[in-house]
Amino acid sequence: MIGMPEHTDEGLEVKCLLNPALQIGGVIQVDSIIDHFDGEYKIVKLAHSGDNYQGDWLSKMTVVGGKFQKVEKKSEKKEKGDTSPSH
Repeated sequence: MIGMPEHTDEGLEVKCLLNPALQIGGVIQVDSIIDHFDGEYKIVKLAHSGDNYQGDWLSKMTVVGGKFQKVEKKSEKKEKGDTSPSH
């Protein structure tokens, strides 16, 4: 793992050196110096990036599990039969 995991609305965002074995639906083990982040997580989003000229090749993933679940946004729905009083 590179750096510290980051909590987002999608789950927990984690970066590591490129690992082609990672796949969406796979499970990873996070071991951090901050115990709050430790545990097993399921990969729900995955992106690889890198440059042939400089820098490292990285895998960036969003994972869910334990305390870090995707936050569902509430949609605004009008209930049927909801009418405004007319004046």
